[in-house]
Parts: sequence; C-alpha cells; structure tokens
Amino acid sequence: MYYLFFQSVEIRCPENNDNPDFFLAYAINIDGTSTRIAEASRSKLQDLRDLANKLATKFGWDFNDHTQLKDYSHLNCPKCGNETEVLHDGYCEDCSIEGQRNLNDHIARHDAWGKLSDQEKDSSIRSAARVF
Repeated sequence: MYYLFFQSVEIRCPENNDNPDFFLAYAINIDGTSTRIAEASRSKLQDLRDLANKLATKFGWDFNDHTQLKDYSHLNCPKCGNETEVLHDGYCEDCSIEGQRNLNDHIARHDAWGKLSDQEKDSSIRSAARVF
C-alpha cells in the first residue's frame, strides 16, 4: 500500500509566482520527498483543496494549504498591472481589446501591402525612407 509512506498533503503555487494560473497538490513522503498528485487552474483551486483535504482525512495525513497565505481571488494584468477579476486572453479587458485592435490594424496593413503592385511598393518604401 503506497499511501502508507506519506505523512501529509500540501497545496502550493509554482515557486516565485505571485500571480499563478495553476496550483499543485503534493503528497509528502515520510523521508521528506514529495510526489505531485494533482494540479488545478485558479478557477478550480477550491476543488483541489477539497480533494487534498479528503485524502488527508481518509489516510490520517496532515494537510497544509500554502495557498491560504495569499488571496488569489484577484488577478493582475501582465501588461498594465491593474487588478482584474477576469482575464481575457491573459489580459484585463481593456488591454485585451487594445491588443485585438492592434492585431486587426496589423492584419489590415499586411493585407493592403499584399494588394499593392511592385511599383506601388517601391514608391511606398522610397516615400517612407524619403529617398526620391
């Protein structure tokens, strides 16, 4: 019975990550080594806590939730740093909209460039470089 070698269950976020997207549950062996037993996204953190707590209760292990040391209910946008409750494509809503607008502009310029004749492209390049 493999579970007899464990003494506790811990939930951690990845090291050196103040704004983690996922969390890890480890079973801690008697000799101090650990085995990863589950992982969950931020939205499923409570499910991970429940699973780890059930395992600890069932087998009489200690349960240490290191995620309780910090409130992970808020998120920070990696672009502007503002706090947000929901990330859209990894960013706050404003930054996501701005990023999509910039992408759309880039695609439109690329498409327009592709429609130019060679002579129009040469003229555009000379005009941009101010070479006449």
